[in-house]
Amino acid sequence: MFKNIGWPEVLVIVVVLVLLFGGKILPKLGKNLGESGKDLKDATKDLKDAVTEK
Repeated sequence: MFKNIGWPEVLVIVVVLVLLFGGKILPKLGKNLGESGKDLKDATKDLKDAVTEK
């Protein structure tokens, strides 16, 4: 889906995010997004392990 995205597009997205949310909120959003991704990865691993046990 995002295979054709390059650095210029990423830069535009970052600039838009900074303009929308400001510099103070972005680190908090990034931290929360990272923690959510880690939780999702852990839950997926647990589910995979539960399915392979049976």
